[in-house]
Amino acid sequence: MAQAAWVDGDEHTQDAAIRGMCATGGNLYLVNNGPYSEECPFPIYKYSCSTLLFVKGIGEFSGEEGGFACPSAICTDGTNLYITEDDGDPYYPSLADIQKVLLDGTFVWKVGTQGEDDDEFNVMWGICVG
Repeated sequence: MAQAAWVDGDEHTQDAAIRGMCATGGNLYLVNNGPYSEECPFPIYKYSCSTLLFVKGIGEFSGEEGGFACPSAICTDGTNLYITEDDGDPYYPSLADIQKVLLDGTFVWKVGTQGEDDDEFNVMWGICVG
């Protein structure tokens, strides 16, 4: 049932590449893997769980700190969102990190880079906090 909001023509995400979702505080957060377009300008979309109506877009597509180039998964601890990025975007090949943002999208921190050594990541397809 919840799928209808973005599959059946919601103007905010009908062309988005939704790769993950999580819910907290009566809101549903969707991660859009991109690419950026005028039709889908946000990497994270917030919806009301009760009405399935769009609340707001969070973040921007960029390679800058606090921006997202290729977000791939999302989870929450009820206070923060944790978003992974994979290195699948040819324009930002070094981005393979985990970002923590507040529920309103305010950047908190980022950890990791692309690689195979300690504290480095390759393609990340999921994340969970407990």
